[in-house]
Amino acid sequence: MFAKGPAIPQLRAQNLFSPLDLQLAGYLSSRCPEHQLSTAMAAALVSRQTGLGHICLDLKEQAGKPVNDKLEETLLCPGLTEWLADLSSSPVIGPGSATTPLVLEGTRLYLRRYYAYEQELIRDLKERSTEVGTAHDPGDVRAALARYFEPETTEPDWQRTAAFASLTGRFCIISGGPGTGKTTTVAKILAVLLELAGSASIKVRPAAPTGKAAARLTESLRSAVTRLKLPEDVAAAMDLEATTIHRLLGVVSGSPYFRADRDTPLDADLVIVDEVSMVDLPLMAKLVRAVPPHARLILLGDKDQLASVEAGSVMADICGTGDLTRFSPSFVAGYAASEGYENLPVQEDLPEMADRVVQLQKTYRFSEDSSIRRLSDRVRLGDARGALEVLSSPGPDLTWVEPESGKGLGAVLERVAGEELAGCLAGNDPMTMHDSFGKIRILTAVRKGERGLEELNRVVEELLRRQKVLRPEGRWYPGRPIMIARNDYTLNVYNGDVGITVRDEERNLRVAFPGPDSTPRLIAPVRLPEHETVFAMTVHKSQGSEFDTVILVLPDTDVLVLTRELLYTGITRARSRVVVIGSREMFMKGVGRKVERSSGLREGVWG
Repeated sequence: MFAKGPAIPQLRAQNLFSPLDLQLAGYLSSRCPEHQLSTAMAAALVSRQTGLGHICLDLKEQAGKPVNDKLEETLLCPGLTEWLADLSSSPVIGPGSATTPLVLEGTRLYLRRYYAYEQELIRDLKERSTEVGTAHDPGDVRAALARYFEPETTEPDWQRTAAFASLTGRFCIISGGPGTGKTTTVAKILAVLLELAGSASIKVRPAAPTGKAAARLTESLRSAVTRLKLPEDVAAAMDLEATTIHRLLGVVSGSPYFRADRDTPLDADLVIVDEVSMVDLPLMAKLVRAVPPHARLILLGDKDQLASVEAGSVMADICGTGDLTRFSPSFVAGYAASEGYENLPVQEDLPEMADRVVQLQKTYRFSEDSSIRRLSDRVRLGDARGALEVLSSPGPDLTWVEPESGKGLGAVLERVAGEELAGCLAGNDPMTMHDSFGKIRILTAVRKGERGLEELNRVVEELLRRQKVLRPEGRWYPGRPIMIARNDYTLNVYNGDVGITVRDEERNLRVAFPGPDSTPRLIAPVRLPEHETVFAMTVHKSQGSEFDTVILVLPDTDVLVLTRELLYTGITRARSRVVVIGSREMFMKGVGRKVERSSGLREGVWG
């Protein structure tokens, strides 16, 4: 029940809160002795929520419930009416216009810093969603688009729709699953903008959350340029190198701030950001504030993928929950007048944001009968039974293995992918090994446990040792793959980069990373920043990457991180083959569990 008395000892006894949560709760509740326990409880819970990826604590969801429902004897949170009354009279809690450490907005309670980030991002995105892009002659726009997009049929061309949205506004977010052509679309948009600009130069700044994702964006844009067969001057202007968001904004050492901000914006006419689902709320707020008012901002990502590791689910919140294939009458009329097509669905009374978000529908990677495509669609929609039906039907691109009791994971991996795993690290040629290793990856949901990252790395290392592919002698040995966990701008290696250990010409051990012109960059292991072995990786770390074959290992016990977003993200890392190792029960639990992060961003942006 809800008890009175000393707050912190009671909260500590719940075995739920970190020392930081309790420190904040103790400090704030000491300022309001009249409602000490209810204030301390709210402060500890909102601090814990942000640590779990939420932006706020929704008191409506927590009121009257146990603080820790896993304990037999636990504190109950106050009822909503009583709790709101207590907190509203607290000197450390106030509305957004106040200067209190905690902000109460309706039934949502925020740490002020996160409230400020959320409100700033809402304000900036709503302003950008109402702004109109630089006017171009409609005939020139139609002619330029016609050069890069096929004539439409009765069905909308969603890539062309995204291009039109980007050309007629200062902000556009393009969402789409694997193989829907997000980077191809943005390459076409860029080509059109360069053509329309003529001799005037356009300063384009492409970026992504991690070094790995930035490298993939660079590669994708350059390959799209080749496929599009652009005029030489346009192709030359599109020879761009993407960077990480942190590097784009300019890190200030020892500070949460960046050199680029509202007062000192980026020198850019167009900012393109890929893999936006990986971007947390504070970073997105700082990025948008640094984009100059005249510049276009195009965000790319998949709204159904995993949310960022840190607080917020920005991509999903900005995209909303409505039908992303409907647009306002003014947008549809403008599209028809400019493009000559009248096939876009229209709906009255839509918020401005509806015209700024385009969901690409057609996938070019998988055929209609692809098991990977059908499985990912069922998982994305939360259709557990339908997903299980697909998973239970063997096919050339999909395999499901339910490990037998007593059988080790090494035996299972050897049976389903032994030859692929052995072949990907054979030899000593760095680039050949990188190409081979990049074709297959084992993914897991968790780090600890029998099917966690650490155990999988050990099992695969032992499997390859038995196959005489590797000869581990100490920590470092030829063939050991590692993943960088912290950016090092001096060495030009970034979080998510994968290197493979080889011997150089002097027989010294070096870690090889892909360099320009298909040449390896060799770095002594002792110089590397924080890193870890990467025979296997977590699904979170795999975001922004693709592999021919994905082996997705489900945990053997239920964990909260096993969600449909995690399963969808893991499955869609594959280009041609998926192997799922796990039980029917764990798979069904994962598909049935959706990530829900408390936030006011979606409501604020969509009204």
